[in-house]
Amino acid sequence: MEPTPEDYFVKGGYEAAIEAGEAQGDAAGYALAARAALAEATLRDRPCLECLHHARDLARHAIMEDADYAEGHIEFAAALGYEARLIGSFRARFGRFAEQAKDAIDTALRLTPDDPWALSAAGGWNIEVVRTGGSLLGRLLYGATFEKGVDLYRRALAADPGNQVISLQYALALTSYDFEGKRLEIMAVLDATAREDPRDAYSGVMKARAAELLDLLMRDKRDDYRALARRYLGFP
Repeated sequence: MEPTPEDYFVKGGYEAAIEAGEAQGDAAGYALAARAALAEATLRDRPCLECLHHARDLARHAIMEDADYAEGHIEFAAALGYEARLIGSFRARFGRFAEQAKDAIDTALRLTPDDPWALSAAGGWNIEVVRTGGSLLGRLLYGATFEKGVDLYRRALAADPGNQVISLQYALALTSYDFEGKRLEIMAVLDATAREDPRDAYSGVMKARAAELLDLLMRDKRDDYRALARRYLGFP
C-alpha cells in the first residue's frame, strides 16, 4: 500500500509528505503538506522566509478546497506567526498579520472548539500580541491578554496532555513574555515535555529541544537559554 502523507510526516519525511499531500489534492492533503512545510522550516538552523511562504500557500490551498476543514486555518495562522517574528513587528503590523491570524484561529475554534491545536494557536496568538504591542494596546485593539493566552494553552494541554509540540510552544511563549515570573512553570513544562515518549519524528525533536533548554536552566545558564529559546521561536 502506498504511504499516506501522514505516514511520511510521522517518520520525518517532510518533503515526501509535502509532495504526497499536494498530490492528494484535497483540504486534508494540503493542510498536512502545510504542517510538513512548517515542520521543515522550524527545524532549519536558520530562518527561511521562502519556506514559510510555501507553508502559508499550502494552507491557503487547504482553505480553498474546504473552508470548513479546521487544520487549514490553524496552519495558516501558524505560518503567519513565524513569518511575523522573522520580518519584524512593523512589517507584520502593516501587513495585518495579527488580524489575519485571529480570523483564521477564530474560524478554527468555531469549527472545532475543543481541539488542542486550535486552543494552543489561540493561546500563542494572545501572548504574541501582548508581547509585541504591550498589554494595554493588546487588550484595547485586539482583546488579547497574557492571562487568556495562558488559560488557552492550559486547556489545550488538558485536552492533549502528552502533546510535546504544544507543551514546548507553551514553554517558549512563557519565556518570550515573562521568563523570570514564570520560570518555575517553564521548567515544569519543559521537564514534562522531556519525559514524554514522542509520537512521531517531529515530537522527538521537540522532546530533545525541551531537554536541552531544561539543562541550561538547571545549570542557570540564563543567557544561553534565552538565546536558544529565541532561535526555537523563529527569531532571526
